[in-house]
Amino acid sequence: MSWKRFFRRGRRADEFARELGSYLQHEVDDNMARGMSHADAEHAARRKLGNQALVRESERERDSLPWIESLWLDLRYGARQLRSSPGFTAAALLSLSLGIGANTAVFQLLDAVRMRTLPVARPEELMEVRFEGPKARFGTHTSWTSDLTFPLFRELRARQQGFQDLFAWGTESVAVQESDGTKAAAGLWVTGNFFSLLGVEPERGALFGTGFENQGCEPAVVVSHGYWQRQLGGRDDAIGRKLAFFNTVFRVIGVTPASFYGLEVGKTFDIAIPTCVMNGPQSAVTGASCSGLSAWAA
Repeated sequence: MSWKRFFRRGRRADEFARELGSYLQHEVDDNMARGMSHADAEHAARRKLGNQALVRESERERDSLPWIESLWLDLRYGARQLRSSPGFTAAALLSLSLGIGANTAVFQLLDAVRMRTLPVARPEELMEVRFEGPKARFGTHTSWTSDLTFPLFRELRARQQGFQDLFAWGTESVAVQESDGTKAAAGLWVTGNFFSLLGVEPERGALFGTGFENQGCEPAVVVSHGYWQRQLGGRDDAIGRKLAFFNTVFRVIGVTPASFYGLEVGKTFDIAIPTCVMNGPQSAVTGASCSGLSAWAA
């Protein structure tokens, strides 16, 4: 049955009723022409036609969509029930609102964590390198994503042959010394090839390059767009500014674009620090006994 017939069922019912009336009148006229009285002729015509209500119902069903009509009747019944019970109606609306809000929040979380791609040049080509097994992780850990020590990463990178290159990253909170005290910032430890392998270009200044591959490199940092705006005033002269933490003075050499938040969906960083600047125990991430890094391949 077409939707056109469904929406025209009222007019079709009127037309069918007129057709029935015309048929009855024709039968009555024929019966009277045979010599019957008007009452007998009408009775015979109605008996021949049968139950008019059933005939009309059968025709109506041909022009209807039962599931839509049933849904409409249920909705009307539900509306009457809700109008008669204001308290129940309020509780039902509140439950629906909470349910819809919770489902929306869950979807947004899944969308952020699982559905969106990372803000890098070729996210589909990235692979995480991990050690599997019950004894794969050892020492201390700075986050749930980390499972490699810095010396182990360097050995792995030197011996790998299946990838273009490996890079490592890890997270650690840092206390930046300011004139009015210290302020916590989200630190992101990265190897010198981190930004180049991800295809991230600087918004201001420069990012780490080949000069940050070997230990003992210049103490320099790259700040995120958010940190640059929030703590450094979004000024161009922020490039070259000094930041002090880990008992070391670092020079800001660049700012990452606003679209780049790191490699943890749902989190962001403030200050990216090259792993090459730390040789001693100042940092928990780069210590020999701490599995504070994640290795990724490009």
